[in-house]
Amino acid sequence: PCKFAEGEKCDWYVIVLRSPTFEAKAKSRSECGDMKSVASLLPSSMQLADCYGHVWLPTSDLRNIDPKLPLMGGLLKRIGEAVNFL
Repeated sequence: PCKFAEGEKCDWYVIVLRSPTFEAKAKSRSECGDMKSVASLLPSSMQLADCYGHVWLPTSDLRNIDPKLPLMGGLLKRIGEAVNFL
């Protein structure tokens, strides 16, 4: 992983994954939310990830996320910075 930015409360890293594998379950249900419940707010290109509470989404479709979906402040900006870093 490469650190590409520092925030007030967190650092930001980017890594390229090829054929990733994940744990079957999150350590706790409070770790993540059920993405099926917000699928209608995401672009049709979204795919549920094998790991609960996550999705795969082409970065080119980030702008099509419905603004009603609450995201971590600055998340989309940081993803753009990660893409540019790579």
